[in-house]
Amino acid sequence: MPSTVHLMRTEDEAPIASIVERLPALIEAAGIDEIVTEGDLVALKLHLGEKPDTGYLRPPLVKAFAEMVTAWGGKPFLTDSCTLYNGRRQNAVDYLNAAHEHGFTPDTAGAPIIIADGLVGGDQVMVEVAGRHFKQVPIAMAARRAHAGLALTHCTGHVGCGYGGAIKNIAMGLASRAGKLIQHSDTKPKVDPDACTACGLCATWCPAGAITVEDDLARIDHEKCIGCGQCHAVCRFHAIKHNWGESRLTQEKMVEHVMGVLADREDKWAFVNFAVNVTKNCDCLGKVEPREVPDIGVLVGRDIVAVETASLDLIDAAAGEPLFPRLWPGLDPRIQVRRAEELGLGTSDYELVEM
Repeated sequence: MPSTVHLMRTEDEAPIASIVERLPALIEAAGIDEIVTEGDLVALKLHLGEKPDTGYLRPPLVKAFAEMVTAWGGKPFLTDSCTLYNGRRQNAVDYLNAAHEHGFTPDTAGAPIIIADGLVGGDQVMVEVAGRHFKQVPIAMAARRAHAGLALTHCTGHVGCGYGGAIKNIAMGLASRAGKLIQHSDTKPKVDPDACTACGLCATWCPAGAITVEDDLARIDHEKCIGCGQCHAVCRFHAIKHNWGESRLTQEKMVEHVMGVLADREDKWAFVNFAVNVTKNCDCLGKVEPREVPDIGVLVGRDIVAVETASLDLIDAAAGEPLFPRLWPGLDPRIQVRRAEELGLGTSDYELVEM
């Protein structure tokens, strides 16, 4: 039986106020209020911006969702997690400051911000999954403690998997830094001797006792290393290096982290994809880019596979060809969607209902 995906079309650079005005009818038609029970702590998962990028969803849009959740009896909070790469979002302090500079405050966005994996990306819960690559995945603490969630996603291209939509937003955005690491990397970490200061912090935090400091250099015993990413999370000098994996493995691992976030609460999450200002790179790149196709609109549903399939179909139709394989030759962006369907997260058979 097909899943229903609701679509509200928009024009290029449509005023935010006009979109906000139409959102409640879209959300009501999609039955998204059903995911919230009185008193639920509700995660609004979004990207809070990396300067000078301007593609992230703006506070007035986010506030519309926060106000709806509040009206349903929920307690909304905005959330994302610390990044692996060095930038304004690599720890909670810098990230919160950046988010405030982008206008995300309780007044402007309707809810407080909670960085899901804590101060430096190490606050996590291990969740059991029946995956091909993992039996457990490290999920950001706040993502698992939330009672319900809305994934608010800006659809873009992505250097690692071709396409960044709701699956990527949840998988990478609600994994701890350890989770991000094992999604991206297919080898154990190594120490850059030129960057290492032998401070010993990585050895202190290593849960496997795999790191020692000898001759003014941290050394990792790969026989003991469990690939948890704690060393990467706590290193202040960017001395922990990794070999990043290839696209198929990354996409499959992403899906298994989505399983970890949604485990036991599949009926408590909904997905809102903004197929507007679709760019070659994701918002993490931190630069202003041109849109690759005319704006399409906002897609909403409770089936992540259906929402992602509909988003890709509409984007490809607007481009007149499969867009992301052209932008990123050799990358098949639908691997993640097919894998999510194989693992029972939804169906690619959808009915599109235009508002």
